[in-house]
Amino acid sequence: MKESSIKDVPKQKRNLKVIGIIIAMIGIAIILYILFMSYGSNTRSDDASLNKINQESQENPVVLYFWSNGCYYCNQQEPIINDLEKDYKPSNVTFYWFDSAKNKDLTNHYDIYGYPTTLVLDKNGIVQKFVGYSDYSEISSGINEAIVTYN
Repeated sequence: MKESSIKDVPKQKRNLKVIGIIIAMIGIAIILYILFMSYGSNTRSDDASLNKINQESQENPVVLYFWSNGCYYCNQQEPIINDLEKDYKPSNVTFYWFDSAKNKDLTNHYDIYGYPTTLVLDKNGIVQKFVGYSDYSEISSGINEAIVTYN
């Protein structure tokens, strides 16, 4: 009986390795799923027509934030746009978030080719266009420039 149990030891070790590999692969798959599903999951995509944006910009500054699903820099930019939106709420600045894949007309109209892209508009049109990751102070400076045109 001891002989057969000794022969089974390598088989048991191999089975444990296979089980370990399967568990690791499932873990990696879950992590990847969470990562890829989280891109854009906390953002809102406001459906707004060009007409609505133009109308809104006649009354208040407007910030258009274009992002792309799976974009690393968009994921880094998101908290900054959230902070700006919160901080500029008392100033009546309107923020729109656009998933580039779902808003082709607007991305084409505003010549959006890189992500993230943030546009700051006033009643005369685009005040500033930020392509790629931009820090809080850069975008804030564009928003402040737009606010001045309404005073």
